[in-house]
Amino acid sequence: YRTSTSRADQLETLLLWHRRLAKARKLKPHPDNVWARLAECESGGQWAYNGSVIYDGGLQFHPSTWSAHRKRKLPKYAWQATPYQQIIVAQRVQASQGWGAWPSCSRKLGLR
Repeated sequence: YRTSTSRADQLETLLLWHRRLAKARKLKPHPDNVWARLAECESGGQWAYNGSVIYDGGLQFHPSTWSAHRKRKLPKYAWQATPYQQIIVAQRVQASQGWGAWPSCSRKLGLR
């Protein structure tokens, strides 16, 4: 697209890449991925899980934890976020709280 002189061609190509990127971000991580294993333990691998009274999303975020670690552009609730977005927030939670943020499953998976 960079060699095309047509602005319309460049925009069309960029739009196509943005669509592909958005689709890729909705993909679930590989089953061997630590976050996929943790989500399997926490919510049965249901990234859009919203059945708990308190916790939601594939990694079972408490609403206050989600709010404190998410960026403003991410959905208000974890269950509304893509797996990719939940993992980004989970990495921030893990960096600040450690694996103890998921006490039972992190112990079960040997993460702590």
